[in-house]
Amino acid sequence: PRLSDERQRILQEASDAIAEAEALEARVEDQVSARPSLERTPKPLPPRLVMRSATAMIVSADPWRQLKGEAPKEVAGYALFCKNEGSGVAVSLNNMEFRGTGIARPQGEKIIVKGLTPNESYVFAVAPVDAQGRVLGGVGETSVPVVALLPMPTLLLYGHVALSASQMQLSALTRSAGLRLYSHFVTEGPRRNLWEQNPVDRDMLRLDRVQASPQALLRVFCQVLIALTDLAERETLNGEPPDTWMVPDDHYEVGLRGHVVRLRTSKKLLMAVYVAAGIDDEQLCCKAGLRAFHLLLPLLQMKRTPAFLFQAYAVVHSAVRVFLEAGVARGEAEPGADRGVAHPEVRRVLCCLSRAVVGCARDADEPELLKAVLDAEFNDQEGILARAAARRAESRGEDAPPPEDPCEGASAEQRAIWEYLLTVPELQEKAGAYDGPLKGVATAVLPRLKGSPAEAWGQIDQEHPRALEMACRVVEEAIAENMGGDAEEWVKEMEDRVKSRIKEVVTTEPPKPSGQPLPGLDPPQEDLDEEQADKELLEKDEAERKDLEIQFLEPEQEQLDRWEEDKEQVEERRVARVARVEERVLARREECCRRIQVAVLPRVRRVREMRAMREMVRHSGAGLATLKYLISEHLYSTLLSLDLSDPANHPELIDEEEGKEEAEEPPPPAEGEEGEAPKVKIPKKAMGKDDPAYVPPLKVPGPLRLPHRAHRQLVQASRLACRARLWQLMLNAGYQASNLVEEYFSRTDGDRAYVASGMRSIAEDVLDMIDHIQAEAENRPPPTAALAERNAHTARGPPVPFKFADGIIYRTVDGNRCDHDRYDPIKVGGLVISCLRAMLAGGRHVAVLATAERLHRMTSEDGALTEKTVPLVLEACEFVAGRKKERGELRAELAMMEAKRDHMKKELATGGRLAEGLRARAKERAQVIVELQGLEEKIAESDRRLKQIRFQAVDELPGTNVSTARLLQDWQVIRKNIARDKSKAKEELERCRGMVRSLLERGAAEMALAPPPTAKTGEEGEEGEAAADEPPAEGDKAE
Repeated sequence: PRLSDERQRILQEASDAIAEAEALEARVEDQVSARPSLERTPKPLPPRLVMRSATAMIVSADPWRQLKGEAPKEVAGYALFCKNEGSGVAVSLNNMEFRGTGIARPQGEKIIVKGLTPNESYVFAVAPVDAQGRVLGGVGETSVPVVALLPMPTLLLYGHVALSASQMQLSALTRSAGLRLYSHFVTEGPRRNLWEQNPVDRDMLRLDRVQASPQALLRVFCQVLIALTDLAERETLNGEPPDTWMVPDDHYEVGLRGHVVRLRTSKKLLMAVYVAAGIDDEQLCCKAGLRAFHLLLPLLQMKRTPAFLFQAYAVVHSAVRVFLEAGVARGEAEPGADRGVAHPEVRRVLCCLSRAVVGCARDADEPELLKAVLDAEFNDQEGILARAAARRAESRGEDAPPPEDPCEGASAEQRAIWEYLLTVPELQEKAGAYDGPLKGVATAVLPRLKGSPAEAWGQIDQEHPRALEMACRVVEEAIAENMGGDAEEWVKEMEDRVKSRIKEVVTTEPPKPSGQPLPGLDPPQEDLDEEQADKELLEKDEAERKDLEIQFLEPEQEQLDRWEEDKEQVEERRVARVARVEERVLARREECCRRIQVAVLPRVRRVREMRAMREMVRHSGAGLATLKYLISEHLYSTLLSLDLSDPANHPELIDEEEGKEEAEEPPPPAEGEEGEAPKVKIPKKAMGKDDPAYVPPLKVPGPLRLPHRAHRQLVQASRLACRARLWQLMLNAGYQASNLVEEYFSRTDGDRAYVASGMRSIAEDVLDMIDHIQAEAENRPPPTAALAERNAHTARGPPVPFKFADGIIYRTVDGNRCDHDRYDPIKVGGLVISCLRAMLAGGRHVAVLATAERLHRMTSEDGALTEKTVPLVLEACEFVAGRKKERGELRAELAMMEAKRDHMKKELATGGRLAEGLRARAKERAQVIVELQGLEEKIAESDRRLKQIRFQAVDELPGTNVSTARLLQDWQVIRKNIARDKSKAKEELERCRGMVRSLLERGAAEMALAPPPTAKTGEEGEEGEAAADEPPAEGDKAE
């Protein structure tokens, strides 16, 4: 486990062991580095350690200054004596078991001791000897214990402990171990007030120690600096109390303290960048540079960038650029070599830093530096894209046609950086005159984008695959520069162009069936008669032969010849008939092939063309949806600045506002199997204007025409975004449409009726989105998927239970299911409720039932949304039930009137009671005729009313087997359950309030009966009085 107590204990023990070993090493270091003593001593001083290993040591003896007053001894050299630390007390003349000990050496010569045991501690002493090798005065002073091993890299060990502790998020151990290494390489300046110094300049790197240290230690030092940065960011910048080693003054404000921490921490990262660049560690340099960029990013939001921030970004930018240029040069020199350990990451970091440096240079008014940085970025990005395009062209082959996009083969990130550079104002002149290998629609449009959108629009190649994308950028910039009228014309032009291109894809019209039957296979009557005659002829000859056999007579030769001739003729005619049968089969086969070629193959071609058209619609849907949304946003913002009550702001009526049919392109038909005939196109409005159920579109009044146009644009944007599966754009368009309805169409229900059709379309888009997300979560093909997409669908991981309240948008990216996008369930539910209200106001009650039933099936766990839906659904259900009741009454009345009419006609007919010509009943006959005419009018009126309500008085929802009567019962049960739950919640709330009220009364009674507090003297008395004057806290009251 990452936070295991056992691992923490082991790390703490390791830190303590390193500290103990460091103390021992310090004692040895002090003895080694101490200057030779000038004092006179009775014994020689301890030997000085020169070098050591695991099995040998080299020592040297300092000259012995003898005491005055004694007879001087002629010291010619020294003999070294050594023993284990734990055996005995001091070194004696008997300790000569190791090689090199006990041997007299000339004065000043280094002594080598060998045969030592690794990891054992030893002590040394020297004895002066004369010229003959005799010891003079015994052994000198004993040295400090020295362990037989290579010098321990305590700094490196501290670094590894700090890194391990940082991974386990052990702040105290990370700080203590990291600061050991930090204090070795960094010196801290004096602590002064904040206004007296720059926090960045307080810590200084010791360059002498950096130059003398090995690369392994410097690499760990860089990692420790990054770990200390993480620690400071985790503790100080995230709201935890700051540490004294990071911010010494406690009186700083919170915002100022955060800035100080960022600045001092950024200095650590700058030092890490410097050291990593010195040891050629590309990954560490880029990592530290990117951390420094993100750490100082909040300071870039200041109105004016400080000079030290500019300096920090410039340093990191320069260091990272060195690595990038080195990687590119290495790749160009050696085509098969690696282009740097982290070439894409280096480029990404450098782009971020370049953007920061460009912003700082603009604030600091440094045009030369700004121009240099942007030119370098432009050239670098051009080289990267050119090399990617060259590799792509090489993989395609020499005979392949040139690509339409010169940036083909580059990643989306590289393409985005290149297009951003084309729009930078400082590079506008250079980008506009660009004529390099990357010349294309982007280099023609984007440099002219800012300042002259009309010129940029003229540079768009309408046939280019990225024409819609460029059009979106030009329209957005034109709206930003108050060129909304031109933008509307451009969007209309682009929309017409896309529609014409889509229509041009489908060119095959299947021929109408000829209605002629295929050539028959039945034989003609002549062949049948001929076959019957041959059969009778053979039977006649056979009968003659049998008669002769019965009479025991032999046939004559003439008869035999005749019989044989008859057989040959019959066989010839049979062969001719078989040949004619084969001719009829062949003719039928040829006619079938001809009809297949004429009728079926064009249908196959049409299916393929329709598939290509759907692909074009899917690809262009995103761009058209974006254009529609931009224009609708422009119209919405224009509405806010207009006085709609002024007739001058009422535009002229257009077709859809005059009540004419909307001239929109119907959606493409569903895809069929290849070779299958396309389905019949259903017209948008199946009934004519003379149909009693036909309801003409409402004529939009003048003050609502502009809002209605903006609403139509938003509805079309939502529809196109739904087809392209751009759910966020679709929801944004729906939200804007709902806001528009609430602001301009909410005065009366009649105003909502103008937008009922559009709000129904938005509700269907939202439900399609939920269906699609649920299918993605459950590893099913989307309900609206074409046949090819359903066949190509594969599982993208285990199925996930879908809940509407989670607000997760599942989508497939590169074959993987992603759940990064979110939607607000409350806002989406409110959008659907707004759509249902508009549909009710427009009289679309059956559509309300269908939408609500589909919504409830997917969001049944959302109680708040269901509660808002109940009254709307019940109102629609009651309306439908009323229409059904009216239908029943009309049918019964119509049956009675028809029966009465039939009776009257029977009486008036010839032979009836009131037949024509009976004078006695002429007056009664005239009265019955008048009554019959009135009855006929009533029957026609009832029949017209039945036809008028036939789409409202439905027994089942269209396209389903859901009964409307059952639906009414179900939603009444839902309303009853909601009311019951609310009553229970209300009762529980009242019970809790009563309990709290009783507790408060009991506490007040106890406080009234409590004795007054006793007076106290001094400060305690004052505090007691103050406490008595204060009102009791809420918690005390509750208790």
